Order: sequence, then C-alpha cells, then structure tokens
Amino acid sequence: MAIGAFTCNTDEACGANRRCVNAGCEDPPPTGSCLPDQIIGLDGVGVYSGTTAAAPATHSATCDDSQLSSEVVHRFRAAQPGQHCVQTIGSDFDTIAYSRFNCQQPFSETGCNNDSPLGGVSSQFSFFAAVDQDTFVIVDGNDDNGASNGEYTLIISEGDCPECLGNDDCG
Repeated sequence: MAIGAFTCNTDEACGANRRCVNAGCEDPPPTGSCLPDQIIGLDGVGVYSGTTAAAPATHSATCDDSQLSSEVVHRFRAAQPGQHCVQTIGSDFDTIAYSRFNCQQPFSETGCNNDSPLGGVSSQFSFFAAVDQDTFVIVDGNDDNGASNGEYTLIISEGDCPECLGNDDCG
C-alpha cells in the first residue's frame, strides 16, 4: 500500500470517487482532461495561451459551477518551493481556474477562483508548490450562463498574487 493511503473494507470508506482494493483506497483511472495525452506540460513560470473550445468537460471546480464547461489541464512543476500565483487575465471568456495535486480528485484542490478579487471575470489565486512535485493547473469556464469556453491566457508567477492593480495604493 502507498504511503498516506487509507485502509478500507468497503468503497464507501474511501470517500467520493475512490474504491477499496486489497484493503487500500485507490484513485480511479484518469478520465477526460486528466488523461495523459490531454495534459499540457508547462515549462515552469510564464505566460501561456490556449483554448478550451473542443476540450473535454469532465471535471469541475469546488469554488463555482464548471461541470458543463470545457477545461484544459496543465502540469506545472516549480523550480523553487513557495507560493505561486495563477491568473487568467486576458482570457476572452469567464474563467474558473483551480489547482490540484491529483488531477481528478476535487479533495486535492490547493486553490480555486472564479472572479478575481481585482475585478472582472478572470481568475486569480495563490497556491504553495513544492520543488519537482506535479501540480495540475486547470482552466475551466463558468457555468452561470450555460457552458463557457474560449481562448485563455494563463499566467503563473512566483510569489503571492497582487492585491491591487498596477501601481494602485493597496493600503
């Protein structure tokens, strides 16, 4: 049994979306946007662009409804441990962004945001990343007005996200 695995007698003892196999809880096999050939590998911090059009709609954020909208999963590995900021500023649709250490398990979510605290319909949140540990950063759409998808800009930077725009006085 893997380190940190739960022991079990029934599937129900493992929690949502997990099953009991040989007295140990296991994650289900990957589906949809978490399939290895669907995940986009990132080269560390930077600015990335893409589209959620025609992508699978198989996962959902915990901070708002995104089950109907297509999502794109990115694999991020930090070069330095610490806080990292995720932003979708410049995207052309209402995004929801979230990060997980296990792509398809909502309980592993390490950050999630629908509308940035800076205003607008882009997303922004900070999460802690360890060196050489996969973090899955997911760009999804907001289902408030039906399925939402389109072109996105994903920005990942080191440090906490800004609390104000540009040179505005944050205090």
